[in-house]
Amino acid sequence: MASSTQSPEGATKEQWAELCQSVKGALLEELGPESWYLVIATVLTVSPNPQTVADFWTYLTTSEQEFSTLEAQTRLSERLRDLLIKQLTLIGAPQVLGALIPLAKKQLTEQGKTGEEERGELDLEQWSKTDFTHLHARGIEGITSIYGTLWPKIFSSFGPYRQEMGIHELSIVYGLYLSDFSILSSLETETIVYTSIQCQGHRGPSLWHVRGMGRVLGARGSDDENEKIRRIKDVLRGLKVAIMTTVEFCGPEMVQRSRLDGGSDGLQGWPNVGDVKRELGGWGDD
Repeated sequence: MASSTQSPEGATKEQWAELCQSVKGALLEELGPESWYLVIATVLTVSPNPQTVADFWTYLTTSEQEFSTLEAQTRLSERLRDLLIKQLTLIGAPQVLGALIPLAKKQLTEQGKTGEEERGELDLEQWSKTDFTHLHARGIEGITSIYGTLWPKIFSSFGPYRQEMGIHELSIVYGLYLSDFSILSSLETETIVYTSIQCQGHRGPSLWHVRGMGRVLGARGSDDENEKIRRIKDVLRGLKVAIMTTVEFCGPEMVQRSRLDGGSDGLQGWPNVGDVKRELGGWGDD
């Protein structure tokens, strides 16, 4: 496991390398060859020092061979952009901008640009064919892949806020953001969702997204002893270790914020994969 730091600010090349190697070693192949840097970037963005995403970019583009070319760096930038856009719905705009602006400044400096060349926020042509009904349908498909047939039951807990919150959840949160797989895949997206929520210390939602991760990987039913489910549980345990490793790298404030330490009463710790069956009845049969 990577050594803990007081803060990732000022981390050495060797410390970044150790973190990356530890995270890569924890993640099983089912999560894909690029999940490691998505996990690290997600945790850094949620952390008290989101600006260190820019330092992570510098490490990746100067020390990891796979990001040594301009083409690879352009693709990496696109994927980090999609990660940050998706996090708008998960951690809020101020926290996201705390990562995005230093990252953008770093990239612009490297390119000798000022940012004025990148205008486009007033160009609505790319949205001209966006249809709200399509977003709503895509959102239902996306949320069903995560929660299965239980999402209407969850929506019932919204009470008098159900109609408005439900429309936003289906059409905007999922339809516009979390069900757009044009850059990041459905599995990569759910990895970011689970990591973002877990790192904020929200045990209940985190457990639902442990279940969601398992479902995206193909888990169904409540028999945790069949070979396929056992393997998926191992994948999820590895992901949890990777997130924990990065949280610890971010220092004691992040450990406390994420409740990796169990929270003030010691009872708010992170859910285990076995809790899916114990508390939620399994992975769903749909």
